[in-house]
Amino acid sequence: MTLKQIGLIHAILNSEHDNRMEALAVGEEIRSFIRGISSVLDVAPKHDYSEFVPKEDAMERLGHSFERVGKDIRSAMKQVDIQQNPPL
Repeated sequence: MTLKQIGLIHAILNSEHDNRMEALAVGEEIRSFIRGISSVLDVAPKHDYSEFVPKEDAMERLGHSFERVGKDIRSAMKQVDIQQNPPL
């Protein structure tokens, strides 16, 4: 905690009008900052995001990824073969 923050807290507690107004302004900035951070972090989301959480472990996901890549490569090879050797 900085000396300015301690001074502002002291001002609020002692009700010094000028310092109290400054402290309230800083307090509003802090509240605004916290609201902004909480909206970014979304600590308590309103929606159920469990559908986006992977159900498989990392090795299973990696295996499926390799299968999809292999399928795409086979498909591309077939297309190239057809283009280079068109049917009569």
